[in-house]
Amino acid sequence: WPSVDFGRRVCQRLPMRQLSPDLLARLRRVRLFLCDVDGVLTNATVTMGVQFCEGRPVPLETKVFNIRDGLGLMLLKRSGIPVGWVSARPSDATTERARDLSIDYVHQASGSKVTAIEGILARMGEGVGWEDVVYMGDDVVDLGPLRRAGFAAVPADAVDSQPDAPAGRKDWHRWRKKQDRLNAAPFNEPD
Repeated sequence: WPSVDFGRRVCQRLPMRQLSPDLLARLRRVRLFLCDVDGVLTNATVTMGVQFCEGRPVPLETKVFNIRDGLGLMLLKRSGIPVGWVSARPSDATTERARDLSIDYVHQASGSKVTAIEGILARMGEGVGWEDVVYMGDDVVDLGPLRRAGFAAVPADAVDSQPDAPAGRKDWHRWRKKQDRLNAAPFNEPD
């Protein structure tokens, strides 16, 4: 099967019959898609500037969102899977893009992403837990959710958080399973 190059990301198309039974089972459980914003839905660049409104300077921040990601999220929502964004960095640009796509859950605040996601899970109601979540993140602050989610994904250019962590590589899930076995105790998120 050919790979498809989407700019900074390369996606490999795999027929369903090539996915492992374990992976298929985890994907069938998905009831919520959550992700970080900067570096996952954007090119990891934030442009800061100033605009003038009625003669007074007003801070201006812009981000570049990938339009294909937006379409994918809309299709996911249309299939009945709620979508949420969990960012440790509040941003008007993120708020506006979330409004544009009618994102179901938007959390923008410093603090624990795990705690924020547990709040989202509580709002969804009984029977929805970490094993029902797909989480995509790209940096150290995403490790807690990545380790807890039923299915974790990282962009190809994700930050390696540990020397042996294959972040952004096809063997991430194998590494994650090994880490799950080694770390029986709950993970303490980095601050």
